[in-house]
Amino acid sequence: MSVPGVSASKRCYLPSRPKTPIANGFKSCFSGGCIHVAGRSKCSEFFNCAKKDCPAFAVRHGRCWLIPGTLCRDEILGQTLERIEACLECQFFHENMHRDAIQETCGHIGKHLKELRLTVEARDRELQATTMEMAIGLSEVFEALNAIASGNPSVRIPEDSGLELITKLKHRVNLTAENLGEIVDLSHEFAIGLAEHFDVLHRVSNGDLSARVGGHSSVELLELLKKMTNEMIANVSSEIAERQRAEEALRESESKYRLIVNQIPEVVFTGYADWSVDFYDRKIEELTGYPKEEFDRRHLKWIDLIVPEDREKAKQCVITGFKTTQSFVDEYRLCKANGEILWVQTRGQFFMTSDGRVDHISGLIHDITEQKKAEQALRESESHYRAIVSALDGFIYICSQDYRIEFMNERLLQHTGYDAVGDSCHKVLYGLDNVCPWCVNDRVFQGETVRSELQSPKDNRWYYVVNVPIVHPDGRISKQAVIHDITERKRAEEEIKLNEMRLEALLRLNQMTKAPLQEICEFALEEGTRLTGSTIGYFACLNKDESVLTMHAWSKNAVEECRVNDLNHEYTVDSTGLWGEAVRQRRAIITNDYSAPNPLKKGYPEGHVTVHRHMSVPVFDGDRIVIVVGVGNKPSDYHESDVSQLTQLMSDLWRILQRKRAEEALRDSEEKYRLLIGTIPAIAFRGYADGRIEFFDNKIEALTGYALGEFNAGRLKWSDIIFKEDAELFRESFQRALKGGRAYIREYRIVTRDNQILWIQGRGRIVCDENGQVDYVSGVILDITERKQGEELRRKLEMQLNQAHKMEAIGTLAGGIAHDFNNILSAMIGYAELAGLHLRKAPQETQVLGHLNEILRAGDRAKGLVNQILTFSRQTEQMRKPVEICLIIEEVVRFLRASIPSTVEIRTFLNAPDGIVMADPVQIHQVLINLCTNAYQAMEGQGGILEIKAEPVEVDSEMVKFYPDLSTGSHIQIMVSDTGSGMTPAVLGRVFDPFFTTKQPGKGTGLGLSVVHGIVKQLGGTIVVESEIGEGTTFQIFLPRHNATAVTEKIRQDRNYYGNERILLVDDETQLTEMATMALGEFGYRVTPFNSSLEALEAFRAQPQHFDLVITDLTMPHLTGIELAREMKHLRKDVPILLATGFSEDTAWERAMEAGIQDCLLKPIIISDLARAIRRTMGS
Repeated sequence: MSVPGVSASKRCYLPSRPKTPIANGFKSCFSGGCIHVAGRSKCSEFFNCAKKDCPAFAVRHGRCWLIPGTLCRDEILGQTLERIEACLECQFFHENMHRDAIQETCGHIGKHLKELRLTVEARDRELQATTMEMAIGLSEVFEALNAIASGNPSVRIPEDSGLELITKLKHRVNLTAENLGEIVDLSHEFAIGLAEHFDVLHRVSNGDLSARVGGHSSVELLELLKKMTNEMIANVSSEIAERQRAEEALRESESKYRLIVNQIPEVVFTGYADWSVDFYDRKIEELTGYPKEEFDRRHLKWIDLIVPEDREKAKQCVITGFKTTQSFVDEYRLCKANGEILWVQTRGQFFMTSDGRVDHISGLIHDITEQKKAEQALRESESHYRAIVSALDGFIYICSQDYRIEFMNERLLQHTGYDAVGDSCHKVLYGLDNVCPWCVNDRVFQGETVRSELQSPKDNRWYYVVNVPIVHPDGRISKQAVIHDITERKRAEEEIKLNEMRLEALLRLNQMTKAPLQEICEFALEEGTRLTGSTIGYFACLNKDESVLTMHAWSKNAVEECRVNDLNHEYTVDSTGLWGEAVRQRRAIITNDYSAPNPLKKGYPEGHVTVHRHMSVPVFDGDRIVIVVGVGNKPSDYHESDVSQLTQLMSDLWRILQRKRAEEALRDSEEKYRLLIGTIPAIAFRGYADGRIEFFDNKIEALTGYALGEFNAGRLKWSDIIFKEDAELFRESFQRALKGGRAYIREYRIVTRDNQILWIQGRGRIVCDENGQVDYVSGVILDITERKQGEELRRKLEMQLNQAHKMEAIGTLAGGIAHDFNNILSAMIGYAELAGLHLRKAPQETQVLGHLNEILRAGDRAKGLVNQILTFSRQTEQMRKPVEICLIIEEVVRFLRASIPSTVEIRTFLNAPDGIVMADPVQIHQVLINLCTNAYQAMEGQGGILEIKAEPVEVDSEMVKFYPDLSTGSHIQIMVSDTGSGMTPAVLGRVFDPFFTTKQPGKGTGLGLSVVHGIVKQLGGTIVVESEIGEGTTFQIFLPRHNATAVTEKIRQDRNYYGNERILLVDDETQLTEMATMALGEFGYRVTPFNSSLEALEAFRAQPQHFDLVITDLTMPHLTGIELAREMKHLRKDVPILLATGFSEDTAWERAMEAGIQDCLLKPIIISDLARAIRRTMGS
């Protein structure tokens, strides 16, 4: 089936029922097929239709061709039912049914069906008249022919007939009668032919339209009659077949029509002038509650259901429709069978008879009750909306997609001062000629609600805007914007933000009260700079008479940018320029254009930070200015809000400092009070002359073990628990107080319930009656047992402290002696080495050379002794390095064998060939010497076995449970055991306590094992001890094993230490300079010695490039070695320097390195060590 104006390539034919709706588009059923309209295409675009007056052409979005008034519907009216049948299977049609379109379509269908029915009836009548006239004409012809056949040639029949065929046939019959003679001759053949014709006509009359007259006759009339008869039968057969087809089409159309009626939600009706109605389905029963038959039998008319109040209006609507457009649309209320009232909408079309009378009305009835409710709700909502819009404290406008304003509320009209509808929104609201950079129209017109905050360039105020899309009934979209002025809120938020920042700064300041004043000032200044948005700032304090400003801090940026060489810290107020006006005027001073002329300015020095804006604020304590804070170079102008923030911050800072000082004093006072109360647990009481006593709290129970009620009930007297030996003293002190001032303080002992003896201090006042008799005693009782024990302990500790002071004095003396002794040893060892160098040139003096070697060995032992003395006196720093435990144990054993009696057998079991630990060898030596000495002393007088073991051990998690101070991993275990007398459990529990000793006075300080314990802990290890009386004692040490290689001092004998460099030698000891000059000369060096550091500096200053190396002592008059090195480095940065010293302070090595000294040597210095150090330094 073709569609006018549509090419075959633009039609698509789908299956009878689509499975799913088309997404992002719709289907438009047309001409028995389905048109895919993608996106927003319209039927006019798809069909290339140019009928711009068609409603489908004007719609914004694609719509079904069945929208009201479509012109093409009328052009294809004859095929409407076929097209609608296809539309019934269209998903888009079901989702987008339009009542106006359905009513108009149903009207066309009714009109089409009526025209079809009238056509069929007209054709039926025409066929009936034709058949009747044909039958009458044939009857006349047959009667005439029968008369002619009977021999009556005078027969004539009238030739007028409505059928041309009958007219011709009658004319031929009449001609035949005229030719009677010929007919008579052919009468026999003619009779047979007529008989055959009658037989065929009889069959046709019985319904056999396939019967035809056959054969051939020589009679022309019979042949003509046969032809005419067969043509007549064929025409009749064709007419009947066409009628049957029309009836079938009518039935099919009615079926389709009913199918359409059943598909649509509306009730389809045919109404008549008396308000009787015919309905095509039973939806009317669901609508009204009345059976359809009530209307079919005319028992019930439609006017009967309309509520009385709406009947006259309904009648007038029908009359008006008839007089105007011959159609009507009306809305009124119906009363259902159950009494329920509902709203309906009736749409009707008048159909007229040929003479202009109303034949019937076809239309639709639609239940609009919910719509009415929605409209009522909408009206109420609109009323509320109007009220809200009127009451809303904001601007509201609606604009189109081309930015034209369509609506403005009253507030916006007042704000703009004129009605700007039709103008551009960006011009009216923000004064912009082009679209706003922040415009969100694209998002809004996509259906999104957009909220934003913006600052208008027109008035610099902040606004909160809510943009909402509005879809109009015609599909057009506009944007509604609600604008609230939030400038004050933004300012409040900014104020809150600044307040929060300030409070956060104050919180941190509260936590910094123990910090130095400089740190507090710098922090407060940085926060004040940040709060005001400044980049530079300063903080100054004022003295009490407000005459001098002391600068305490500059901001970091100010310090980085400032190029002034000598900054002052104190300024008299009178000498200050603009920044001192805050003091002189006693108010904040704001200068937003610092470059502008100002008589108060005095300028700033060269290199000062460039100032563009400036604000200085005084901080008061009462009437006195205590602080002046200044900030500068804010990107925008300073305002009073900046003054307020900075003033509040600095005032709070000052209050915090003042409060914290008061709180600190209060805490000190409270702490003293707490300490007092804590050390004197007072129990308040009231006592009587007969010994009874009453206590006021339960602390008495914790003190004595007796219940409070026992004392207060009188069952137990205080005198009952006083220690017997103190009872008499207690009574005597009470009598003395009674005779004296009646106040007393006495100390005595009591016995508790569990027989403990406690010391008590009683403080009280005796209260007497008017007769002088004791009324009661009021006071407190203090438990002073711990104080008494403390006094005893203090007495013992004072004795131990005196002993420790003696040891400290000895250590200090030993350090000084060792320092001087090092210089002596340096000369002795140096000259011995020098003599050895000379004697090696004379091989015959081997005996003398051997004696010198013994002197050197003795000097080396003396050097080791000095190092031990320095270690003891804490004057050498303890340097950790990888050391091999077994080597130190062997060295300790060699020392012990020479100092322990032969009655003590020393056994060693060293099974740790790679037993490397990270430690100071001197400390390890000290630990072993202490443990072995204690072991020997435990066996003194009886002999025994001293056993030393070393072996590796893996510490696992199980072992850590027994030794919590250890960590898992590889360790070295050192065991020192003896077979001495052993220790009791009490002694074993205090063995590592400082000053604890079981030795006789003068034989020990009690510090040895505590020092051992401290060293082991410092090295990350642990020490445990096991002992039994009579079985001996074993100490076990666990030290973490180190993977590095032990540091050893192995020097190749054949290494070349000779050179020819020029050396400047400085030492205040003449003997040492002379010895070192000669010794270094033996190695080829050219030495210039000095015994004065000042003379050496002058010589170096005169010729800094003359010397290749400088060797200097550390401790010298006038200039120390480190100070001399700094001066020489100023003169020549690349000069290498060696430092020699008798002992090193804690930070001497670090200070030497900072001064540029390459290496340090400890006295006494071995010549070979010195030569090796020279080559090492010159090589680097």
